Parts: sequence; C-alpha cells; structure tokens
Amino acid sequence: MIGIKRIALCLTLTLIMIPLYSCEKKNNGNVTMVTDETEYDSIAEMAYYYIGGPVLDEFNEDNYLPVIYFCTAKMISDSSNLIKWTDREGCAFVSVEVLSDYIDEYFDVPEDIVSYLPMGQINNSSEIYRANGKVFFFDSFHPTGGIEIKKIEKDENAVYVYCYSSAYDKKKKDFDGGARRPFMMTFSMSDGGRYRVLKVEPQ
Repeated sequence: MIGIKRIALCLTLTLIMIPLYSCEKKNNGNVTMVTDETEYDSIAEMAYYYIGGPVLDEFNEDNYLPVIYFCTAKMISDSSNLIKWTDREGCAFVSVEVLSDYIDEYFDVPEDIVSYLPMGQINNSSEIYRANGKVFFFDSFHPTGGIEIKKIEKDENAVYVYCYSSAYDKKKKDFDGGARRPFMMTFSMSDGGRYRVLKVEPQ
C-alpha cells in the first residue's frame, strides 16, 4: 500500500515538474543572437554612445555612481550647453533637474540617484557633489576608446551587448595597463521601442 502511494506521489511530482521544466527551457530559449546586419548596426551605433568615449563603467542596483560620472563626463566631451563652467579650473556644474532628465533619457535607473551624491564638497579632491540645487563636477580623466563589441543578443524585453577591451590579451589572460575586462551592457526596452541602459556587468 505504501509502495502504491509512493508511486502515485512520484507520478504527481513528475507531472508538475514537466511543465515547469518546459517553461524554463522556453525562457532560456528566448534569447537569440542578433544576426541581421541592419539591426546589428543600429544596436551597435546605440551602444557606442556609451563605449566610444568616455566609457561607461560597470554598475548595478548597488552602485549607480558610474552612471553619474558617465553623464557628466559625456556632457563635457560633447561640449554640451547644458553645463556651465565655474571660476575654478576644470570645474563645471549642471542643475540637479537637468542632470536627472539627462540620466532618464539614457538609463533605466531610479529617478533619485542624483540624491545619492554628497551635499557640499567633502574635501578639495571631491570629484562630484551637490550644492544649492546643482551638481558640481570636474573635468578629470575618464577611460576612452579601446572597447569593441563581441556579440549582441536579445529577447522580448532587452538587448545584451557583449563588449571587450582591445587591449585584452587572450593568450596571457592578462590586461595591458589596466584595460577593461570583458563586460555586458543590458538595454531595457519600453513598449514604445525606447532602449536605455539597465546595467553593465563584468563577464
């Protein structure tokens, strides 16, 4: 009798697990390689905004500071009229509202990440801080160039761009002069077809 119950229990569990396994297989199979040349070039062009210089550093939900560093550095490199220069050498500022809007245009991150910045300059070496509704930052070194796209994948809701540093030595498994490790940029896609960076992770 106990044997029959065990068999029945095993059969029940098996019947439950089959659809779950099928569902898992289906989800894993949704990610496909982007091979269409026109689509690939379009996504690559979008990605190069973030890796053509300055280069967006790795970030996730635990650390959004690289997003702010990138956006302010990008404003400087693009000679954006959104920023203003102070009397201090290499020091510029932009309003918190303008910077928040700029971030929202290119990144799928919480709206209040600018509020994570310290209020006032902590010391003379502080690279970025808030004061009087403005964000102050300096024209300092930011990694540029040397980043290439290895492959692009996508699913229904996101695009995954795999990148690597051209200075990466595959034979030595080493890096020249602190070059970037291989990383992946994840772009989220809204219903309107709008792509924004969700995270950048090491690979």
